[in-house]
Amino acid sequence: IVAELVVSKTFYGDTIVRLRRQADMALAAEIQWGLLPPLTMACRQVVIAAALEPAYEVAGDSVDYAVDPGHCRCALLDGMGHGIQSAQLVSLAVAAYRNGRRSGRSLTETGRLIDEAIGGVYQGEAFATGVLADLDTDTGELTWINAGHHEPLLLREGKLVKTLSASPGLPFGLGATGEQPPSYALGTEHLQPGDRLLFYTDGVTEARSPEGEFYGLDRLVDLLVRNFAGDLPAPETMRRVVRALLEHQRGRLDDDATLLLVQWPVDDEKLLLPQLP
Repeated sequence: IVAELVVSKTFYGDTIVRLRRQADMALAAEIQWGLLPPLTMACRQVVIAAALEPAYEVAGDSVDYAVDPGHCRCALLDGMGHGIQSAQLVSLAVAAYRNGRRSGRSLTETGRLIDEAIGGVYQGEAFATGVLADLDTDTGELTWINAGHHEPLLLREGKLVKTLSASPGLPFGLGATGEQPPSYALGTEHLQPGDRLLFYTDGVTEARSPEGEFYGLDRLVDLLVRNFAGDLPAPETMRRVVRALLEHQRGRLDDDATLLLVQWPVDDEKLLLPQLP
């Protein structure tokens, strides 16, 4: 009850926000955190956990999701550049994504809407990569489109099964400058109970140590697998991945690093989580 009160009343004033912060937040990060949904969500149908770093300076990355009866729709977006311009760009992308999603448009239609929104404002001078996905939480059928982004990872029974490949389209904002509307191929995959999906930005795998060593995909997968083997909750797994990234770069990330983990379905009966209406 106390947690519910703290979270709900945070929006009515700044006292709780100020108490939580450990440093001044950059304007670009202020824009981003104002857009974000809660970074953790759990019910019987699905668990979602996200992480964004550096928390007080993040600008170009964003995640969004909506969990409704029968569906979990999510997106990870990476805007070009840094600073306030990148925050404005990805804010536009998130708004267009939500508009398409809430209007009942398909993934491909929503992708074209994001492309048109960014292209109409920036005229081909800026873009955002991203992955939009729709998981049927009743059947486990996953569909997604990829706009020039890293392919999501599918992990099952403690190991990496595959990368989710779909013919990538142009980054959002570049297709609208051509003569033909952009085309986004729809990927499909049928998940098995207990499967986990990981969406990530290049700031994770390309995190570079002071010696010049990239963090890399293999190291990321190995860390995830070890945490899953320990039966750790998804939010704690994300926290440990972020801590490992910061340690790899001696506490300072050179680029935004964002992860979105989706688990379907929840199989731990001890969680006593509610069903969606």
